[in-house]
Amino acid sequence: ALTLIVASVIFVSLKRKHAVVRAAQPPFLLLLQFGAIILTFSILTMSFDESFGWTEAMLDAACQATPWLITLGFIMIYSAIFSKLWRINEVLQFRKGNSVGIKKALAPFAAFIVAAVVILAVWTGVDPYSWVRREINSDTGETYGQCESQNFLAFAIPLQLVMVSATFFAAVMAYRTKDIDEKFSESTWIFYTIFLQLQVLMVGVPVIVILKDASADGSYLGRVLVVLTIPITTIILLVGPKAMKVLYPENPSKKTRGTSKGVAVSGLNIPVSGVSPPLRPSVGSGAASEAGR
Repeated sequence: ALTLIVASVIFVSLKRKHAVVRAAQPPFLLLLQFGAIILTFSILTMSFDESFGWTEAMLDAACQATPWLITLGFIMIYSAIFSKLWRINEVLQFRKGNSVGIKKALAPFAAFIVAAVVILAVWTGVDPYSWVRREINSDTGETYGQCESQNFLAFAIPLQLVMVSATFFAAVMAYRTKDIDEKFSESTWIFYTIFLQLQVLMVGVPVIVILKDASADGSYLGRVLVVLTIPITTIILLVGPKAMKVLYPENPSKKTRGTSKGVAVSGLNIPVSGVSPPLRPSVGSGAASEAGR
């Protein structure tokens, strides 16, 4: 997963001046990719126990880092998607002086991140995740180690609400920009991404809950597969098509909002083909019409 994400980062960085990548707003793509990297690192913090020579303090730190990595990585992905689509939607309104800078577009992104950081900070300070090993069979001496928090639901539920909100707003903005040319708004691919990830969560989460006390290996494998699915599908479905267009360019024939000749989109500095500004009524012709009545 990290290899795929790093390769996509290199692609966006090297091809940032290419028309296809530039139209997709590279700063937001890089934020999305950075979120995918953070989310992927959570797999590492879930993959260690005492057998690797880790002390209890090290395992406690790994437990505490896991919700930070999962939550912030996920929110960064979908907040970047929302900010990216919101910006292009505002720019294409064709209102006078309607220029949306990156800093303004990042305001919703920052709001989601701050909300998550506040909840995570309180959780870490009040009732941090910690490593606990329990004996599950006194006859065989079999034990089971996992991260636990006495008030897990009190903090996990608000975090999940923030994550769901980021996903929901990204989906809404994808719907609102569905008529914009695909090179500016990947609405179709975003819907595919959300749908696929939702299916994985609906199947994976119940399986993880069932296996939690029955099989440590099965529960771990389920968590890894669920977490791994999110960054991989995001990169493949949102960055992959752009890589294909750069490698195998095509001449678009479909005319949608964001496509006419010689019109530049203010705020993005990208030449756009297919959109003409609203027509203004002719003052002269109106006066002549009144005179002829």
